[in-house]
Amino acid sequence: MKGLRGILRADPGQSLHFSTSSVLRSRKVKRRPKYVYPNVGAFRANNWVVNRRQHPDLYEGQMQRKQWDYPLGDDQRASWKHWRWYDQFYRRWVDMTPKPPMKDFDVNYKEKRGMIHDQDTIQMKFALLLDKDHKKKYIVPPLNMEFPRNLSYFYQYLTKTKFAHGLPHGVESTPIEASELEEFEQFLTCILQMELKHNTKTADEKNRKQRADRIIEGIVRYLMASHAHHPDFEDCTLDMNPENHMYWQRGRGFHKYDKPPLPFGFQSRDVPLYQIRTKNRLAAFSPWMEEFALSGDIPECDHLPYVYGVDRKLYRNMISPGFRHKGGDILLNYDVAWKERQLANLPPPIYDPHPFGHTQFISMPEKFCKQWYEANLEHCDITDQIEEHVKGHGIMSGWTWSAAQAHYQGHWMDNDVQNPYCVQTVVSDGSHFAFFCYQLNTVAIDPDNATTNERRNLCYGTPFMKLYDIMEGSDDIILHQDTTKLFLKFIKNSSVNVSNKEDCLQHDNGLELQKWNSDNPHLELQTPKHAIEMEAAREIARQAEIEKNKKLIHKVIDWVKK
Repeated sequence: MKGLRGILRADPGQSLHFSTSSVLRSRKVKRRPKYVYPNVGAFRANNWVVNRRQHPDLYEGQMQRKQWDYPLGDDQRASWKHWRWYDQFYRRWVDMTPKPPMKDFDVNYKEKRGMIHDQDTIQMKFALLLDKDHKKKYIVPPLNMEFPRNLSYFYQYLTKTKFAHGLPHGVESTPIEASELEEFEQFLTCILQMELKHNTKTADEKNRKQRADRIIEGIVRYLMASHAHHPDFEDCTLDMNPENHMYWQRGRGFHKYDKPPLPFGFQSRDVPLYQIRTKNRLAAFSPWMEEFALSGDIPECDHLPYVYGVDRKLYRNMISPGFRHKGGDILLNYDVAWKERQLANLPPPIYDPHPFGHTQFISMPEKFCKQWYEANLEHCDITDQIEEHVKGHGIMSGWTWSAAQAHYQGHWMDNDVQNPYCVQTVVSDGSHFAFFCYQLNTVAIDPDNATTNERRNLCYGTPFMKLYDIMEGSDDIILHQDTTKLFLKFIKNSSVNVSNKEDCLQHDNGLELQKWNSDNPHLELQTPKHAIEMEAAREIARQAEIEKNKKLIHKVIDWVKK
């Protein structure tokens, strides 16, 4: 072994041949570097890198280059800011990702986040906003069937959202022609008959999910084909199974070994079945900066999220509205271009021309089934939570998509939006549909900004409405027009569909809001609208049963007397 190492030091390029026994005895030699430098000075001379501490002036000069060009000439000047540039003198790549010292930057404190304002591109802002926070965070799924009770109230708190029962004035007032509605219902009848009569494999969850996906796919294809003349759809993008991600901070609490308490991080991930994106953003559902968007109770949550079964784990911080901000700008392209001496011809990244969302169609996961909510060995009857889970899904999906779009436009917690971002969401399990309109008025909901920020995000929503009924005996399909009309109203909404301000405010003030009972500030003690309606229906049925029994008793008494 000693002689072998001496040979490697003497001539690192010499090809050596060993017997099998020598290789077995010298297996550790393979893990040693190919070349052993005689001293530390020789190693530093051959692997010299600009260091922040030892070469502060040179390091700052490299990192603060305002002209993103290569030093070979003006013909190689870059027209867009690169992730890194090649220093010809030191023969090293210089990474332009900001690397602030820990003492100068901390994403958890507003007074130490000022460096994010100084960054030129979205990628550099995200490098500070997302990549510098490595603590555990809570993973928030859009559909959480294991949540104890009243999921929508908890999601209202996480996203600072005010929920209104109903749809905005701009959607409700959209005119629908009778012939257009008739054609759409004929198409729906055809695809439903095909699915219900011919595709009868519904024994397991996977087949139910596939059937729902096919029904939603048929509806989306028809709507897009029949409204190709729509001003926003002449140039748009239809995504299939995109991934929407959103990371944000909300509330404060104690983390292990942390003093004082730090903000809690939350990460959501949503995968719609279809997603429509356009060049222009939708018109505001409610007037910007009016009383309806600046007032209203937001639920409060004093408990840590893990009390409600929300997982806290290590997860990469991600923000994405279903597409990449600069497609193709990856480090591999720089290496290939340098090897081929084509840095001057390095193509710029691809910017998506449709950054604003219009409508997303979401299919419930395989595990969602109404029979699961009925009483069984696992739990009691919780059918009243179906509406809560669907409502929570609409709130979280709307927040994830709209907030990610706002961040891609350069907004973040300390640089709030100046115009609302509006999106539409359709949630379905194939037979029932719920329609939601989400208006993002603020992303500054972290604990440093929430106390002084009066804006509320708005979410309009409908119940989980049935699409069709099947007549007994004839198997004929009867469609519910209240549901079919909403598909056409959603797809007809556009960026130019601006409603009168007074009419919008009057309509919004007439909507019923989801109320927060501050006297009993616990999520499980809140009573949503559908629970009140279900209790009222049970009371009516109970009184009817009592009256029926009284009449029966009187009949029996009269019969006995006779």
